Amino acid sequence: MGRELPGMDRPVNGRDSNPGKRKKWKEKESESCYDQYLKRSLGNYLSQCLQEVVELKPRDPIEFIAKYLYKCVDNEHYHKEKILFLQSLVQQKQLQEMEGKRRQLVIKQMMAGAEEQKRTIRQLKLAELNDLMITLSLESDPPDKSLLFRAKALAVRKRYCNINY
Repeated sequence: MGRELPGMDRPVNGRDSNPGKRKKWKEKESESCYDQYLKRSLGNYLSQCLQEVVELKPRDPIEFIAKYLYKCVDNEHYHKEKILFLQSLVQQKQLQEMEGKRRQLVIKQMMAGAEEQKRTIRQLKLAELNDLMITLSLESDPPDKSLLFRAKALAVRKRYCNINY
């Protein structure tokens, strides 16, 4: 009979056809899970711990191993937290530097805008002063007092502020 029938992998008459192989397979599978767990969670700590047990020969090696492994795991958690904290500090510092650069750029832009406004105001005042001077020179009647006062104020401001128009 070349083909397999359903249920052939089950024991016949309540007996397992090959109990030794199944038991070994289950042991290998479970050992590999435990091995993977130990390698993943304890890694080098277990070998270091066993080396310490051999060198120090403590009175109660099982208690020593337990304390040593707990200490190693706690130290690992502490170092991971420390690394995360330092990374967050570096990230905060970078954000602060970026914010500082952004603020400096805004300040430079505001100063450039203020300088441009000053130049525009100077040009407008100069144009106003020139218009007043032309108006005063063209009038044959005595000038109005408010016009004279305004022209003098603009001229004084020009001299006082050293405005070079």
